[in-house]
Amino acid sequence: MFLDLTIAIPVRNEEQNLPKCLAAIGSDFARHIVIIDSGSTDQTIAIAKASGVEVINFVWNGKFPKKRNWFLRNYTPTTKWVMFLDADEFLTAEFKVELQESLQRNNDIVGYWLRYSIYFLGKEIKEVIFCIS
Repeated sequence: MFLDLTIAIPVRNEEQNLPKCLAAIGSDFARHIVIIDSGSTDQTIAIAKASGVEVINFVWNGKFPKKRNWFLRNYTPTTKWVMFLDADEFLTAEFKVELQESLQRNNDIVGYWLRYSIYFLGKEIKEVIFCIS
């Protein structure tokens, strides 16, 4: 079952992380996945295209906006929800279930704050609060 969700992944030379990130999302979770690439010179774009993911090229001029804001200003998602995910972040099954339940039951909600932890070598190094809208 697809969520009415676009997952946007800003990347540059992420051939090591992108396959794992996309595999964790799965092929039946989000209605649309888009890669916002800023000049990758490795196999990042080929990996995205082989996975059926849309690739948008981004050229940064050294000023505002960067990839996330540029995407929101220049593209109109066809889904109700947009979530940004870095290529080295992986959705867990538990997170996907919780997100699916939240998005399906709260039709009048316009955004969410998500709390998650970042781990490095098995140790929690940072807790983050993230907004999805």
